[in-house]
Amino acid sequence: MALMLMALTGLAENVSSQKTDISLMEVADAVIHRGEKFVVMEDYKGLLYIQSMAELAVASGSEQLKNDVVALLKEFEEGKRVGFGSFSCYETGGNAVPYLALNGVETLRALSVSTAEKMWKEQPKNRDGHMVPDTWYMQNNPIFIDCALAVTTYLLYTGLLVNNQEYIDYAVWMTTSMWDILYDADSGLIHQARGCKGHPEGFITEDCWSRGNGWLSLALGTLLKNLPAKHPQRKRVEKIAKQYFTAVIKYQDEEGLWHQEMTWKDSYVEISGSGLLLYGMGEALRSGVLPRKHMKSFREGIKGLLRYVDMNGNVANTCSGCLAYLNGTKADYDSHAYYTNEPHAFGPVILAIAKAVELGMESVEVDFTPGYAFEGRLPVCHVRFISERKEDIAWENDKVAFRMYSREVKGTAGSGVDFWTKSVDEPVVETWYALNAAGQDYHTDRGKGYDFYSVGRNRGVGGTGIWTGDSLAVSQPYANYRIYSDGPELLDFEVTYQPYKAGDVTIYEKKRIKMVLNTNFYQVTSTIETSDGSDAQLAVGVVDFGKGRVVENAESGLLSVMEQISEKDGEIVSAVIAKPDSVKEFASFGKDRLVVMPVKSGEPVTYYVGAAWSKDPRFEPLDWKWGQYMIGVSYESLTNLYQ
Repeated sequence: MALMLMALTGLAENVSSQKTDISLMEVADAVIHRGEKFVVMEDYKGLLYIQSMAELAVASGSEQLKNDVVALLKEFEEGKRVGFGSFSCYETGGNAVPYLALNGVETLRALSVSTAEKMWKEQPKNRDGHMVPDTWYMQNNPIFIDCALAVTTYLLYTGLLVNNQEYIDYAVWMTTSMWDILYDADSGLIHQARGCKGHPEGFITEDCWSRGNGWLSLALGTLLKNLPAKHPQRKRVEKIAKQYFTAVIKYQDEEGLWHQEMTWKDSYVEISGSGLLLYGMGEALRSGVLPRKHMKSFREGIKGLLRYVDMNGNVANTCSGCLAYLNGTKADYDSHAYYTNEPHAFGPVILAIAKAVELGMESVEVDFTPGYAFEGRLPVCHVRFISERKEDIAWENDKVAFRMYSREVKGTAGSGVDFWTKSVDEPVVETWYALNAAGQDYHTDRGKGYDFYSVGRNRGVGGTGIWTGDSLAVSQPYANYRIYSDGPELLDFEVTYQPYKAGDVTIYEKKRIKMVLNTNFYQVTSTIETSDGSDAQLAVGVVDFGKGRVVENAESGLLSVMEQISEKDGEIVSAVIAKPDSVKEFASFGKDRLVVMPVKSGEPVTYYVGAAWSKDPRFEPLDWKWGQYMIGVSYESLTNLYQ
């Protein structure tokens, strides 16, 4: 995966002959609006994004932004949104709730208090008394630095709000004890976790991961700003913070940022960790724990962010997740993929800017174009008619890629949809076809994924047919096409098929297919016309190669199959989501699993088809990550996405 993981540091700067003042609030506004397209608000990454907006609103004095955040949090309070994850506070809107309540939004007080009470009584704890997530990989008396995001912040703010000393003391202990356990004396930084699945009792990961260190930075910054001066642990918090941020500064690179494995300067720049580290470092400066001489390092860091954040709010170089459930080595993190507009990216960048604004920074003077470090690398949606290879239609976004065969392969393949696994957010279709034409087939993984899925005459991932009650009538591969939009953020095309027979009735079929960024699902609007005007039963299928774990859920309209293809190829999951009240039944024909929907002749019906691959770092391990992803996916949510 060397090409995919090549660091962007060292790229030639797009240097301007003129220096330009960049407004930090303009950057933050762009990141906020861009984040709306990539962040699921109910996920913890979305909750951090909401918290970051709340902190920016207070730091900048923006009543409009504060009102927007309060309105969003009201949706959690009223049950219109329900957060998901491993902590009670995630369910009701996260840290923004007590933060804003503590900053004068009285309408959020009751929600803050009730949520903290639930967490205090019900949150699982390890044998040492640390609140931990109830997650499958947390075993052997675990501790996980990410817990600082949920526990320290929420209980500290709520404790201060209602003068609950137990909450305040616990918030302090949670952070200082994790420091004691995870501290790395060689670097002065911390490791990610202790006691994860598959490791012996007491095993601590060896990494100094940027975002893991960023979670500690967030917790320390929160304590420095809010813990009362007379609290008995205030001096210890300040001592830890001074020691820690002094070490952090030593690993800052020439751009003012930090790398994925912080102690390895040849690993890639990682933006979510850098943003969180700047947040805590800025608070250490504001509170006087760090000498003012380090303000230059903070300013350089804020400036450095703009190399990886453009004026449209795109954010590059963000790691998809932690590796504590594996071995958590430095090499593991060094080789872990990064992405543009990864959902973890937005909150940390906004938090860093909020702290800069609080420190009086209104703008940054730069002599480069913001975002130059990923210029030309923005993920796109792309669809193309492949005239040079049997007239395939291939399409992709930043997550997945698919293709259909044309009538040129009639007799050797059917009208199913082929799945091309990819592990990067950059486009691969053009590259893979070009390599294939040059004799380097796309059935070999060269670090970005490959084609190993064999659709054959099956339905593949979303192929269709007409269900007659005991058999499936299907068309030949597509006959004609029309492309309406080829990106960069929407692909939109139509295919039609040669007429085919379902019993005595002739079927005329066409599909309108759309796909946007940041989803594993494409939208299909199918129109079936029958020669006699009768109704038909449209069947949408996914292949079960014989070892699939099948889910059929009429209430959600979901059909999915997850199975291991081989040890080399890993697992895939493929799914169809139909409008629940349109589902008549689930059926099987040969290797195909089908969701059946009655349709009227000439009337379109819309559904969604998606897939994921276990060797895509964003879905590794597939069972768990797909389950987490699907919590936020429904027919309604996908319809909203495509409006």
